[in-house]
Amino acid sequence: MRAFIELDRRFRDLTDKEREDPELLALWGEQEPYRGTSWDELLESERVIILAEAGAGKTWEMKAQKARLTSDGHVAFFIPIEVLDSEDVRSYLAMEPDEVERFDAWLANDEQTAWFFLDAVDELKLTNGKLEIGLGKVADSLSAARNRARISERHGQDNRRT
Repeated sequence: MRAFIELDRRFRDLTDKEREDPELLALWGEQEPYRGTSWDELLESERVIILAEAGAGKTWEMKAQKARLTSDGHVAFFIPIEVLDSEDVRSYLAMEPDEVERFDAWLANDEQTAWFFLDAVDELKLTNGKLEIGLGKVADSLSAARNRARISERHGQDNRRT
C-alpha cells in the first residue's frame, strides 16, 4: 500500500466565472497555493462536496481524513457511493472489522458527531439515478441521527467547496 503524504490542500468556492471557464482554475492552483479553506476548517461544515480532476487524490485525501479523525478519537466512515447500488450502508461497513459496531455505537450516542466521506470513485457508474439511490441509502441508515452527521462527498472535474 502506498503511503499518504499530507499536502495541506486548500479548498474554496468557485466563482461564476470559473464555473463557466474551468481553465481559470489552473491559474488559481499555481498562483494562490496557501489561500482557501483547510481540511480542519472544511470538516466543521455539515455538508461538503469536493470536486476535482480525476487523479487529483480526492479518494486518498478522504481516506486519510477518516483515519486522522478516527485516530483522534472521533467517529468517521469512508463509503464508496458505487457500492450502495448493490449494498446498504451496514452491509458495506460489515466488510471492515468493527465498523458496524462503531456505527451502531454512534447511532446510540445522541450527542456524538460523525463524519461520513462518500466517494464517487467512478462518476460514470453513477448514471440513472444511482447517486440519488446511494445518498438515499445513506440518509436512511442515519435515520434520526442525520443532524449529527457531517458529510463530505467527492466527485466531478473541478475544485469546489460548497
